[in-house]
Amino acid sequence: MTEEIVPRIHRVAIPLPKTPLGNLNCYIIRDRERCLILDTGFNTAECSSSLFRALRRLGVDPAESDVVLTHMHSDHSGLGYLLEEHGASIHCHPLDGRVVNAMGEWEEILSFGYRCGLPEEKLRQARDRHPGYRYRPDRPIRYSPLQDGDTLRTGDYCFTCLHTPGHSEGHICLHEPEQGLILCGDLILREITPNISQWSDSGNPLQNYLDSLERIQGLGPLLALPGHREPFRDPVQRIGEIKAHHQERLEEILSLLQEEGATPYEVASGMRWDLDCKDWRDFPLAQKWFATGEAMAHLRYLEQEGRITCDLLAGRYVFQNPQPGGKHV
Repeated sequence: MTEEIVPRIHRVAIPLPKTPLGNLNCYIIRDRERCLILDTGFNTAECSSSLFRALRRLGVDPAESDVVLTHMHSDHSGLGYLLEEHGASIHCHPLDGRVVNAMGEWEEILSFGYRCGLPEEKLRQARDRHPGYRYRPDRPIRYSPLQDGDTLRTGDYCFTCLHTPGHSEGHICLHEPEQGLILCGDLILREITPNISQWSDSGNPLQNYLDSLERIQGLGPLLALPGHREPFRDPVQRIGEIKAHHQERLEEILSLLQEEGATPYEVASGMRWDLDCKDWRDFPLAQKWFATGEAMAHLRYLEQEGRITCDLLAGRYVFQNPQPGGKHV
């Protein structure tokens, strides 16, 4: 499906089969001199066919285009290398550009997953089933770094790059203040709460994400063009809903923790998830990976706030709630 959202900005639905997301929104901004392509889809034949068919239909030559990757996840970056092979110039934040170019190097992530409590015997199997690993680019890209405040012009549009970390460390949005638009990647989605995960020892991605939402909230009324599902107006209202969701998550996790503690994997097993499964044992392995990362991000946030504590016991992170009233995981 291809539709013109506003003059010269076209949304192309790139299929993401066997994922809860359904499709990726690739945005193509046409101009006589130089076009702009935002995000690409997985590195699969189906995504590639869909993307290049849309480019031909719109009369867009990759060799006369700039490609912006909002972040490093493979559903957004997987075909960047192929567009580069066809002559396009690639742009992304350097924090995520480095990750895109190291997509095959998962040893540190696997070690962190073990410390989070994921079963050791399942770690490599989980990696191999993870769509970010399975559909990663075939080779590194040569990218031009996009930093906060940089601008990109195409025709009458002038986009300002906003560094909005949280969903990934180098996530960016493109803001067009004159037209009241924001190409927001996976920062804000209309019907889905973006996954906020922690997969390294450093940082506080949930705090970063909430700070990024605050920044967008301060921009006022906008037409939001997200990475998945439908565009929508008034992202301020949606931001309020997302903030409330994360507050509920934090309270849920506090209620699950006892003084004896639990690993992030154990905490995730007791949380409520919007999946069509009877219980945690029926969760697909890749979804257990996502759930554990999300639990860890919320646990780290609570730890940084001083509301819970964390110890490394027998090589596993164990979080404790020193306040009474929790229930067993």
